[in-house]
Formats: sequence, C-alpha cells, structure tokens
Amino acid sequence: MRRHPQSTASLRWGRRAALTVLLLAVSLLALPLAATGAGADSATYVRLAQLSPDMGGVTISISSVADPTRDLMLPGEAYGGLSAYQRIEPGDYVVAIRATGTATPVVSSALKAVAGSSYTLASTGAADKRSLSVFTDDLTAPPVGRARVRVINAAPPAPVLDVRGPGGSPFSSGLPLSQVSGYRTVDAGTLPLSAGPPGGTGTDFAVPVGPNQVISVVLVSDGQRIAAQPHVDAAGPGTVPPGSIAAGYGGAADPHGPVSELLLGGVALSAGLASVVLSRRGRRSPSRAC
Repeated sequence: MRRHPQSTASLRWGRRAALTVLLLAVSLLALPLAATGAGADSATYVRLAQLSPDMGGVTISISSVADPTRDLMLPGEAYGGLSAYQRIEPGDYVVAIRATGTATPVVSSALKAVAGSSYTLASTGAADKRSLSVFTDDLTAPPVGRARVRVINAAPPAPVLDVRGPGGSPFSSGLPLSQVSGYRTVDAGTLPLSAGPPGGTGTDFAVPVGPNQVISVVLVSDGQRIAAQPHVDAAGPGTVPPGSIAAGYGGAADPHGPVSELLLGGVALSAGLASVVLSRRGRRSPSRAC
C-alpha cells in the first residue's frame, strides 16, 4: 500500500499552508507585546497642581518650542486640586500660569519634557511671589498588593512641616512649603499620618490606600487647621480611576485594549483556518493501492 503521488503532493501542500497560517498567528500574537514595551517607555505626561490658597482657579498653557501650534491647556483647579494627566510629546516647552478667565500670564517658565517621564506643574507661592514648581512623578508599580505614597506641602503659614507615619515614625521631616516628599512604600488599608510644625502639635489624618496604587497626599490649610487631600496618581491595570494612569505601564494604555483584542481574535481565526486546512486535505488524500 502506498499513497498516490498527486495525493501525497496535495497533503504536503496542505501542511505547508497550515504551517504558514500558524506562523502568521504567532507573529500577530507578538505585535501587542512589542507595542506595549515600546509605548510604556516613551509616554510623557503632565498635569496641573493648584497649591496657591489665595489665587483661586488657574489654568496652565504648555506650548512646544519646536512647534508652537502644539498648545495644551490644563483646566483650572481649586486650591489643593490636581488635574488629570495629559499626554505630550517629549521636548522643550514654555509653561504659563494664568488666573482663570484672564489672558495675561502670572508667571511663565521652561519645561524640558523627557520621554517616559511624568510631571506635576504646580502653581505655588503667595499672590506677590507666584512661582511654578515642577515635580517629577514616579508612576511605576509598587510591590504587588502594596502602595507608594508621597506628601505635597501646600499648607501655609508654617514654612516647614514634619510629617509622621504609623506609630509616630518619621515620614518626611522638615518638608518645606510648596515642596514634595519622597515616596514611601506602605501597606494597603488606612495609612495614619500626622503633620505639624517641627516641635509643635500635629494634625492627624487617616488616608485610604488601595493595593497597587501610587498616591499624592496634598496638605492644605485655611490658615489655622491642616487638612489632607489624597489623590490617586496611578493604580493597578484592573482598577484605574478617572484621571490616573495604570501603574506599571508608565502611563501607556491598557495592553488588553481594543487593538490587542483584535489581534488576539486574528490569532484564533488563523488557528481555526489551519485546523480546517489540515482536516480537509486529510479527507481529500486517501491511501490508494497501485
């Protein structure tokens, strides 16, 4: 018993076609992985922080030096507020702060936006000493199940504050007004914090902290009492709140978004076609005796 030459050739052709389809499927599967790795490292983001208690709402315009038509406006925020992140291209920018509803800049400064970085552009200082502070944000994911927290001091009149954590342990000692502390890795749950002038009585806060979150706690004041306003800057891919970024993706979109779903669908379709080709070629190529 041996196969007819034509049947053998047809079977070989079918196998080659199936192999080609499977190779195409593997290539499609690799595309979203490569795109995720490249996009996560190159995304650049900015947002506004309104840390001036006597200014009310402000807007910030960001104009590209290389292309002035690339002009981004960040919306006004109330005292202690942080806007949502906005994506920009890396490069040199002119940043101008304006009181909401006015055209004349209160202050302007330069920003060099580096690929893969995120920035908080903060309106700081009293009415006669307005300034722009630029904070570099680290939105990388914390250890699984834990969180990273930092504190922004926007609570005058004290020039510096001592911030303490659980059990009175130092969180950030001597934190100057209009400045930001380093990040601390903490357990998820409720984070007890206390803030006050060095050597003075502190005000206690209970900050809710979710797993896999990156949080900025803005300390504000009415001149007498200090209050805490926590903001979630980044979260785990499955729990991204409005305005924040998926932690661990550097601000890139969820890798399981619509494009990846289409590509995975193509993989499934390709695998199905390969199966059909093999089964049909097998049925059309029976063994024949000579």
